[in-house]
Amino acid sequence: MNITSKEVYTAIWLSENSTSSKACAYLRSLLPSKVVKSTSGIHKVAIIVGHNNIAQGAYVKGNIQQSEYKFNGIVADLMVDLVKEDNAIEIKVFRRKYLGKRQYSAEIKEVYKRVNKWNPEVAMELHFNSLGGACRVEMLYYKGSVNSKHLATIALHHSSMLLHQGINTKLLPRTKNDNGGGSLYYCKSPIVLTEPFDSTCIRHVK
Repeated sequence: MNITSKEVYTAIWLSENSTSSKACAYLRSLLPSKVVKSTSGIHKVAIIVGHNNIAQGAYVKGNIQQSEYKFNGIVADLMVDLVKEDNAIEIKVFRRKYLGKRQYSAEIKEVYKRVNKWNPEVAMELHFNSLGGACRVEMLYYKGSVNSKHLATIALHHSSMLLHQGINTKLLPRTKNDNGGGSLYYCKSPIVLTEPFDSTCIRHVK
């Protein structure tokens, strides 16, 4: 079956037949009830595109043929497009700035300074994995944060249901110095770092 690039991008975080109403329902499901709205009447959701335009992360073949940075940039823009007519949800996309070699931590601090200034209700940092064919879906949350774990649990459910890989999933608690932990540490809002598929898994990218 031939599918379009847009269907692939949409499928990764929602479903192949995504609509604005489905997108909004998914985003609302991520909003913890105990979190106070950052703007009255509007749910602000920050989407952070993983990696940068120089160091673009992993690469996936199959139907996608994109690096993490390019792929997730398209996903982020699609999410904005899907919810643009919903008056209760506002999405803002943030991209890391390349600050030079071995400046990873500085890049993380810089982008989350901008995220925190915008003061979103929740945040999602978009990635995908390269696990040597392990075919595992992973969601990272900040260790000890109930709201961050809540986001990760919901995101893991959506992704595993989509890929029919519910058995091979993992919630990964992270601290500041763990892989991926810097983003979770520096974000003041509840956040999930998403790894919704394994780019080396044929079942995920065929």
